[in-house]
Amino acid sequence: MGTASGKTRQAAVRSSRRVSIPLRVTILTALVTLLVLTVSVILWHTYRRNAASLLALSETMMEQVAQVVLVKTEAHLHPANLLVKTAAQAVVDDRARLVSKDRIEALALEIMACQSWIAMCDFGDEQGNFLLVKRMDDGTLATKTIDRNTEPATETWEYRDLNGHTIRVERSTDVEYDPRTRPWYIGARETGGLYWTDLYIFFTGGRPGITVAHPLTAEDGTFIGVVSLDVELAELSKFLALLRVNGEGVALITDAAGGVVAHPELTRLMERQAGDFQPPAMDELGDEALAVAFDKHKQTGSNRFVVETNAKRYIVSFTPLPASFHADWKIVVLVPEAVFLGTAKAAGREAALISLAVLLVALIVAFMLSRSISRPMGELTEEAGKIARLDLAGDTPTGSFIKEVAMMAEAMSAMKAGLRAFGRYVPAALVRRLIETGEEARVGGQTRELTLMFTDIRGFTTISEHMRPEDLLVHLSEHLDALSKIIASEDGTIDKYTGDGIMAFWGAPQWRPDHALLACRAALLCRRKARELNAEWAKDSKPALHIRIGIHTGETVVGNIGSTERLNYSALGDSVNVASRLEGLNKTYGTGIIVSQATYDATSHQLLYRPLDVVTVRGRHEGLAVYELMDEQDYASPGEARAAADQFTQAFRAYIGEDWVQAGHLLERFLEQYPDDVAARVLLDRCAQAT
Repeated sequence: MGTASGKTRQAAVRSSRRVSIPLRVTILTALVTLLVLTVSVILWHTYRRNAASLLALSETMMEQVAQVVLVKTEAHLHPANLLVKTAAQAVVDDRARLVSKDRIEALALEIMACQSWIAMCDFGDEQGNFLLVKRMDDGTLATKTIDRNTEPATETWEYRDLNGHTIRVERSTDVEYDPRTRPWYIGARETGGLYWTDLYIFFTGGRPGITVAHPLTAEDGTFIGVVSLDVELAELSKFLALLRVNGEGVALITDAAGGVVAHPELTRLMERQAGDFQPPAMDELGDEALAVAFDKHKQTGSNRFVVETNAKRYIVSFTPLPASFHADWKIVVLVPEAVFLGTAKAAGREAALISLAVLLVALIVAFMLSRSISRPMGELTEEAGKIARLDLAGDTPTGSFIKEVAMMAEAMSAMKAGLRAFGRYVPAALVRRLIETGEEARVGGQTRELTLMFTDIRGFTTISEHMRPEDLLVHLSEHLDALSKIIASEDGTIDKYTGDGIMAFWGAPQWRPDHALLACRAALLCRRKARELNAEWAKDSKPALHIRIGIHTGETVVGNIGSTERLNYSALGDSVNVASRLEGLNKTYGTGIIVSQATYDATSHQLLYRPLDVVTVRGRHEGLAVYELMDEQDYASPGEARAAADQFTQAFRAYIGEDWVQAGHLLERFLEQYPDDVAARVLLDRCAQAT
């Protein structure tokens, strides 16, 4: 038995030791393991997903860049096709002859004048006659004519100023140029249709370009000559210089052999001007990445791939121009892969640092949490029972030597403080807001900008005289309940009920930067709801309750007023008085909602107003501009409401400017459309008195 008893005691000791193991160790170990595993998986997965997304985005971006270049190129060159075809039709008459030199020259001048990127317009025929209009380096135009119908043949140059006036004419019989030997003439004659030359350097300006030519034929197909246009490509290179992909990529245009047609650095194409010009190939530009990309494209024929050079990876795309373009060109886009993946790597590093910081914070929190959850359950249960019975007397016990008690005790203490505050505030919704904002329930206040609103019922005294008190109470309560719900839904705080009206404010205890807009929206909704209630009451022969509202935005003292036993969260100050007086001004102008200048300034870009007057408010030395807040129900439709507001505003400006005659005339016109408008009648009477 002794042995059995010893074994029992040992088992009890072992059990005691197992139970006495600190729970915080278990929680801390589990949380650390879970956090490390979770953070590692998330970081790995996030980087993979981000990298894949960014690479996909790079494909899309590069395709978009290629499409932009394609559109620009087509927009630059396609009009030349249309112009040369149009010119070919316009210079041949119905007798299969060229029209007069003057008409050809006028057409060429018109083409050159309307298209700045056309450097020269040429017309040549089978007899060797020739006419060109050429854009000079200074922007002026010059015309060259070769006439081989005379003996000897003559060559004439006519130079014009920027206004098109002839300033100099030069003639010579030393004629060497023959259009029939030029590549553009031969190409158009042999193909019998539209012909594009290879890239070459124009003599004038030394810039790269191409020539588009078209044969001149009679109706029976007889060949007469050729018309051509020299198109400069410098604009394409300038465009590519602006089109840097993420600031580091490059886009260029190449021909079928890999010769560079357009490059962001135009000088790369203009360095080889001596002799027959051949565009430099991609591997001759001194850019190793472009050279490697061109070599891989030639070997594989692939249009989308990645190359690596000098330990740097590049994403490359080749986009052929459509077959209808008449030239076998390609748009090449090359962007360092780091431009896209660098963001993912940087984000990964930042995420790792953030995760490490979170992990350290989590360790501290886990350590504190593990120490705080071992409070004796009996003590916590007893305290929770007291709170369930609303026994809020005394403080939460915090004398236990067990450190795990601290956090739960603070939570219990905060709960009691909140419930005690609830007993001092009415309504409960306000108490909840004050608890959320952390304001302590004590006498005191602070100055902040609020928007205040006063409502009142027009003719309420008369209505009350004709109803039994109990019926009046139910009728008024239904009205106030509907308005109160609207104010609460727009984050307003009801300060008090002033008999048949409501005082409310926005911006406290919970701050809202758009408090003025919320107040105005609440006012519009209140007016709309009041009209709906009046329509329902009319069916039961109950009197209508028409509301008037005043709104003002300004610095206001807001806080707790009362005693230690009973508090009222209220607003005080001059702004409250102004809002109240604005509500009363509705009687003078026959309006429903009047706001101050401050409220108007904060909301005029979102709501429809019209100015009413500049009034003097007691306690203020300067006049206060007031406005009527309107909505679509003031007039037949929103469009008409805006038109009416604009019409009244025009009259009001004349009134403020003391142009009494003009103001009176405009107000009379306004009253013809809206004869019941009291505000317009008030201003019209003043104008009549002033004149």
